[in-house]
Amino acid sequence: MSMAPGQTMGATPPKKALMVCGGDVPTNIRDSLKLSATPKGTSKWADNLFTCTYALADGNLVLRVKQSTNDTTASAYFDSRKAAAAKASTLSGLASLGLPAYETAGGTASFVRDNLTLEVDATAMKPVVGVEKTTRKDFAYTVASFVLACWREH
Repeated sequence: MSMAPGQTMGATPPKKALMVCGGDVPTNIRDSLKLSATPKGTSKWADNLFTCTYALADGNLVLRVKQSTNDTTASAYFDSRKAAAAKASTLSGLASLGLPAYETAGGTASFVRDNLTLEVDATAMKPVVGVEKTTRKDFAYTVASFVLACWREH
């Protein structure tokens, strides 16, 4: 899906990108880790990249959404990130949620949908997080699935 006629990039992040730092995503992070309070993320928008960092007890969780001009450039950006990732494994079948996707053993999960590339980076977190002792790799995938569910609803 390309950008709508009259829509431009650059001045502000798209609404879907903002969702990684608000809406249901922080609540889902809280519930997943069984936190007593909903975490607050700090955000940044530069070069069509929206970044939201959650400073959690188990380490920093970073969510990034890259806005590209169209699906083709989004796919190229996604492919370049995958090529640069250490030991990236392609997700397929149900795990990919029907989208181009990859994850790393270190704790990154990435998906591309339309002209947006989502990357959830839990590599700065402890190897096992939360009271349920989830691996950071699985936690990154879980958070990415929360975001994609929000994107589908809106």
